Amino acid sequence: MKDSAKRIALAAVFVALVSGGKLALMALPNIEVVTILLALAGYCFGALFSLSVSLVFCTIETVLWGFNTWVLYYFIYWPLVGIIFSLVGKSRIKNRWATAGIAAALTFFFGVLSTATDTLIAFGGSGFVFNGADFFLRFGLLYARGIVFFAIHIVSNFLLFVFLFVPLCELVSRLKAKMFPEEAL
Repeated sequence: MKDSAKRIALAAVFVALVSGGKLALMALPNIEVVTILLALAGYCFGALFSLSVSLVFCTIETVLWGFNTWVLYYFIYWPLVGIIFSLVGKSRIKNRWATAGIAAALTFFFGVLSTATDTLIAFGGSGFVFNGADFFLRFGLLYARGIVFFAIHIVSNFLLFVFLFVPLCELVSRLKAKMFPEEAL
């Protein structure tokens, strides 16, 4: 019971860090710390922990900013980041280039997912419409329009992971050992 309360409190701290970090960097287009913090939660504490943190974060975002197409891909993408990095954590991969490469690939996927969602919903005419070649033309145009922002997003996440992921993992692992001594990382 005592560990359950500590885990809930720790999850709340992570949610606050993720939400506060997103708000703190909101003025900088496509530079964010959500990816690295949710990856850290997954890597150090596992899939269930990161899933709970990401779902609460997505719910808070929806309450703060309302519902639009971004809500759909937030509820897909952010849990996926935590789950993938929980698998990376189980594999004990600590190479900064490997984790940065995974983060860059996930960030690229975010751009594709968000563009595909917006293409289907915002530009489909009557909701979810897939009209063959027209979809790919619209997707290409919409993706090209945001290419600068996608590039900034990928490069910034890559650099954050190269320089901060391993030191943050070591810090969180030491804190985890103090909070949950029965679990060895």
